[in-house]
Amino acid sequence: MKIMVHALDNTTLKAELRTSSRYGSFTPDTILSSLNIPVNQGAHYVELDFDMEIEKEQYVFICFLANEQMQLAYSPQRITGMLSVFNGTNKAVSNNGKQAAPEGAAVDSFEFWCPQRRPEGQNLALQLDTVLSFDVENIRNGVDRPTTKPNAWVADITDERPFITLQWEEPQAIKKIHLVFDTDTDHPMESVLMTHPETVMPFCVRNYYIEDDNGNTIYQKRIISRPIMKYCLQCLWSPKHSG
Repeated sequence: MKIMVHALDNTTLKAELRTSSRYGSFTPDTILSSLNIPVNQGAHYVELDFDMEIEKEQYVFICFLANEQMQLAYSPQRITGMLSVFNGTNKAVSNNGKQAAPEGAAVDSFEFWCPQRRPEGQNLALQLDTVLSFDVENIRNGVDRPTTKPNAWVADITDERPFITLQWEEPQAIKKIHLVFDTDTDHPMESVLMTHPETVMPFCVRNYYIEDDNGNTIYQKRIISRPIMKYCLQCLWSPKHSG
């Protein structure tokens, strides 16, 4: 893969390929390979080749170590199956960047790698040698969340009207349909007192309809957005009148 970097001075890009010591977990506590790439001042595309072959299907982390002389390119485009996480502090949840458990406490020690709130936390602008593919069979594997893989199907990014057809060999009596939309569970929300930059989840479907085999609409959900009118409310109080 390649990534665009901007070096403020001659420096070294330090990157690590990590995974979790516990299969199926999401804590990058195991370093598989490390790179130390000299980079001259200026903007460059840097190739990352960890020379590793992953035996099991699982998530991996490409970790870039802190460097005040290095800037990485970001992309506002969100890609299914990819998420940027950051190792830092968050006083709202007593997160000091790392949990260091006393020896013999029977508690794990690990670093905190967490998403950032929008509009921060964008994905890195990576160029991959191979195309990310999502098997259409994932739509019926019974899993609707990431495990050791995204468990998702994604249409071609250039397809403006993607669709999926489900077909049975025999006619079926459909009694119930469960629709699960993306309510942005990647976005951290430590408590209900922490605000979001939007009033609604931007990736959740709000308007949809269901048709039968003859094209008749049997159910429709439509949310009409109304503009907020500017107003001023003045409260008056006097011994004779209150309101």
